[in-house]
Amino acid sequence: QIFDSVAQSALKQGAKYPICEKVFFSRSRFPKAQAYEAGLDMLDDYFARNGYEIIYPEQISLEEMICKIRGAQICASESGSTPHNMLFAADGQKLIVIERQSVINNVQSDIDAVRALDVTYIDGHYTIYPVPAGGGPFFLAYNDLFERFTTDMGYQAPDERYISKTYIRKCVKQYMKVYRQDFGELLALE
Repeated sequence: QIFDSVAQSALKQGAKYPICEKVFFSRSRFPKAQAYEAGLDMLDDYFARNGYEIIYPEQISLEEMICKIRGAQICASESGSTPHNMLFAADGQKLIVIERQSVINNVQSDIDAVRALDVTYIDGHYTIYPVPAGGGPFFLAYNDLFERFTTDMGYQAPDERYISKTYIRKCVKQYMKVYRQDFGELLALE
């Protein structure tokens, strides 16, 4: 009830925010994510190519975010805390979550149940080493499961540069740099 009350209040002011049918909540402009989440630019490209408005949650007000969520037919996000904002969604709304690791975010599944969300989870990552749920690093990737989703939905794949071996190597280097920094001594990686 509290989230519905906040959402109704925001929607009263919502006329000043343009509404889009499909929105993707990106983390690519969030400073920590830029270092810890390789592949963010691939996700932005993928969703932009498929008609989603790219929104950076840290750059908009809560009121605008609620209006974007409630105005969309489908929302998409990388897993983590970003899709938790679907607490402000209408019951039954569609959500796509790109999983960034093999561990399931139990908080999100509770939110999905509370809002009766119509959720599609896609394993859109490569897991090199296990990492803490909220910490990372993460390696987001257009893998075979992501490709299958794309085909099933009739969507376009990301630009070829994001599928290239050169791009994947760049992401592996970024991932390993952060992993060594955070866990190297613990695991004797040096």
